[in-house]
Amino acid sequence: MRPWLVGIIVLGSAVAGTLTNLILYRVTQPPDAIVAVLGVLWIAMPFLAASMLAVLLRRNTTSLVVLMIALLVVGAVGVSLMNASVTQQEIAQIQAQNAVLPGEDPDHGPGGMRKSGADLGVAIGGAFQILLAVILPPVQLAAVVIPTGVGYGISAWLRSRQRVSDNREDEG
Repeated sequence: MRPWLVGIIVLGSAVAGTLTNLILYRVTQPPDAIVAVLGVLWIAMPFLAASMLAVLLRRNTTSLVVLMIALLVVGAVGVSLMNASVTQQEIAQIQAQNAVLPGEDPDHGPGGMRKSGADLGVAIGGAFQILLAVILPPVQLAAVVIPTGVGYGISAWLRSRQRVSDNREDEG
């Protein structure tokens, strides 16, 4: 058993899940507490799964190492993508607020054109952010579970081959 490795995975999962949720909720406000809790659990799903896998596979060092590497990659990519999306959304919202100059009509002329373009940028950014929040967690979950499962399977197969080899030596 490698308790330090399990601890690193659980701590890394907690940090990545917390960062991702904090980044996401910089620009979005959930309508109520239940939606907020469900959103946090959805976004943190791959990291919760990684923590559970670490506890379940605590006796298999190979699987823990594969899990740690997968978690490092998934966490870095997920936090980076979410941060970039949220930052672009914040920029689009600022541009929409500043699109119409003082004295311009927001519905006609150059002010209206800039305002409609900026509003479209906010809408597209919001749609992309929703799409990212819906698609990213299941992809991250698969990117954590599949390599860990393959690592566990290969490790178990090699252990069984070793046992067969050891039994043959004992018989002979």
